[in-house]
Amino acid sequence: LARLPRGRVQLEIGIQSTNEKTLQAVSRINHWEQIASHIRRILSFHNMHLHVDLIIGLPGEGMASFAQSFNDVYALQADMLQLGFLKFLKGASMMNLVQPYGYRYMPMAPYEVLVSDALTYGEIRWFHSFEAVFEYYYNAGRCHHTAAYLIASQEAGDAFAFWKRFTDWWEAHGYHKVGHATKDLYGLLRDYAQEIYRIDAGLLDNLLRFDALMADGGRIRPVYLDWDMEKHQQETAPFWRSERPRAYLPGFTFTNWRAVRGCYHIEFFAYDVRRAREGVVEAREMALLFDFRGPDVTCQEIVL
Repeated sequence: LARLPRGRVQLEIGIQSTNEKTLQAVSRINHWEQIASHIRRILSFHNMHLHVDLIIGLPGEGMASFAQSFNDVYALQADMLQLGFLKFLKGASMMNLVQPYGYRYMPMAPYEVLVSDALTYGEIRWFHSFEAVFEYYYNAGRCHHTAAYLIASQEAGDAFAFWKRFTDWWEAHGYHKVGHATKDLYGLLRDYAQEIYRIDAGLLDNLLRFDALMADGGRIRPVYLDWDMEKHQQETAPFWRSERPRAYLPGFTFTNWRAVRGCYHIEFFAYDVRRAREGVVEAREMALLFDFRGPDVTCQEIVL
């Protein structure tokens, strides 16, 4: 696996739960520590997309148990953590558990769980909003650094607590009832963090600008964020026309401004937010050069 060409393979790993009693009820045996070790090793190869999943509504898996499963799997930081809902298909062994666990489910496709003895109908309905919020952000590759910083600094490392509180806020404002453009998602997370956690606006803006440039190929740059590009044109324009870019981009040759803008971006920050996913943010003036040419956005500090 370590020798596979980059981007050719996607691995999907069905974890479903880390609760041993829940897994026993569905006749599964997961050696969690071994699985987690293998996943961390595969992620260290940086050559394939790793997709893991959890199932909502499994036997005996209430809110507290699911929170533990979620935190166990979230800590691995796989590329995607898909949240699915238990389904009851005719002839499947799960049908034998309907009465023992008090299940009710949709009578037609997709036959999804509606209620169990561990989760109420309201909780399962809420989980659909939770899944939507999580898809907008984490699974879409957006706001990873901002979310990680908030989890570490405001929720003592409890990822489920963060996403749960964000979902509760999301529903309280009615955002679960409407669709959302990508450019608006950064503003919603900003509003949430300022309202609930009272995060410093400047730090939050730095985190969100960094996340916006690291996601979606750097194409989404919400106008309500404090972008520095025009403020520093007198510094950046001479940089691109000089020989200095070659120190950071071997073989670089200036051709035209359109090519530069399409492939690169220089942004100025008041904080070094690159380690925000570890909960570390340092107040320091710096310029970062973003490179959008590869399958993943990369960035490096530069001196102008």
